[in-house]
Amino acid sequence: STDDYKVVDLRYLKGGIMFIVYTLKTGSWREIQRQYPYKSDLMLHGILVSGGLHWLVNRVRGSSVIISFDLAEEHVQEIPLPCDLVDAKGYIVGVFRQMLCITRCDGQTHNEFWIMKEYGVRESWTKVRISMPYSLLLHSGFKRKNHDLLVFKDRLFMYNFNGERFRKLSVSGFPIVTEVGIYLESLVSPNSCRGGC
Repeated sequence: STDDYKVVDLRYLKGGIMFIVYTLKTGSWREIQRQYPYKSDLMLHGILVSGGLHWLVNRVRGSSVIISFDLAEEHVQEIPLPCDLVDAKGYIVGVFRQMLCITRCDGQTHNEFWIMKEYGVRESWTKVRISMPYSLLLHSGFKRKNHDLLVFKDRLFMYNFNGERFRKLSVSGFPIVTEVGIYLESLVSPNSCRGGC
């Protein structure tokens, strides 16, 4: 939307976090001039949904919340957790069919996770049940026809949420999979933007 490519760096400071953004147009890094009062014990890469990068964090004074860094406007907003979820310790944020989701990853066995059907609307959080008990489950964000690609522990599975059937996938040379990313080709080459897009 801004005809630019950006890299976002999240830095921990004593009283919170700060965002630093690199833009290909300017070829330089810039600090977002504000410190945000959040912290996290486990900080993974940001999850891209609805034009923002998302992290599950704790407010400096306690409760859990999802924060979104809007890539176009470069500001932070809070995304509320489900009403039933008081403490999100042991959860991770992800993407499910282009919707925000959170799953438990605390080493115990679970069979459900949450998806946000309407972005930013707390009441739209919905529990999704899965027939495959898990202790670590990541949705890749990739869906093909009726099947979703899931990372289950350290293996890949194609899961049919309609029929609750699944099949294990194996990738030659990769016995263990810890994370999956989606590659999308761009219509604009990053190299063509060096002189200005």
